[in-house]
Amino acid sequence: RLIIPPAFFDRVSVRGVTNGEGGFGISAEDTLVDPNPVKAASFLLNTAGLVNLTATVRLAAPGVPAPPATGVYDTNDFIMIEASVNGGAFTPVGNFRSTGNLNFPMAQDTNGDNVGDGTVLTSALQDFTFNLPSATTLGLRVRFQSNSLGERLVADRLFVNGTAVEFSINSVSGAETGTRDFTVTRNISTGADTVNFATISGTAGSSDFVSTSSTVSFADGETTKPLSISITPDNIVELTETFTVALSNPSRGIITARPGTGTITNDDASVITLTGGTVTEGDTGAAAMSFAINLSNPVDVPVLFNRAT
Repeated sequence: RLIIPPAFFDRVSVRGVTNGEGGFGISAEDTLVDPNPVKAASFLLNTAGLVNLTATVRLAAPGVPAPPATGVYDTNDFIMIEASVNGGAFTPVGNFRSTGNLNFPMAQDTNGDNVGDGTVLTSALQDFTFNLPSATTLGLRVRFQSNSLGERLVADRLFVNGTAVEFSINSVSGAETGTRDFTVTRNISTGADTVNFATISGTAGSSDFVSTSSTVSFADGETTKPLSISITPDNIVELTETFTVALSNPSRGIITARPGTGTITNDDASVITLTGGTVTEGDTGAAAMSFAINLSNPVDVPVLFNRAT
């Protein structure tokens, strides 16, 4: 959540308004009662790596300051929520207009005809949420116009919500053959993305798997991509070994999981054989006889065995 600093809303006393967070907000007034009226409040937000952006703002239309009277607006009065993408032009995402030509309340314009036909604004602040376009740099503007009778239009508490694009990779295990087939996952399906990967040796080294680094590409609509690392088979009896695959440098968003672990389990065996020898028996003393002990496959740890005659 990206929150506009609360201090920004300390400009004016929110007279005639209820449900405020504290006693202040930003407000538009006719110049009859405010010699320095607010016409617009603009913000630039870094929204790189965020999707499904929405803006929520609290709005009220309390009418004239004293006594509060909400039915005093005309078609020239408005509150408009606007957004821009990466420095482009501002376009409306939310619009509030008078419901009639003179001395009418303000309401949300739901069909774009500049006439209020939705939720009516009153002296009580209400939350309104609007969908925003995706952008690396999002411009957000609240624009006011109030042109007679000291009418007040008030905004308080503005924040932007979004979903961070996240990438992760799973862990897999298998015998010392074929491939370790990982899955790279992203949590959204919209737009194209890339993320780099690289293998990292652990107890398994370059003789156990094919070291690889490259890029995984997601097309629009894709949430998973396969990633296969080739395993190098041998006939050595080994302990279970591991390597990892690390993600890096996503085109947007963040890496949310630890590197994926590839486990290589032993699939080899070694048989111990004993081959005897011969010796000529003499008339006195003892003669040594040699035996050969063999392993059918190499073993990467010490081999212990018992012997007895």
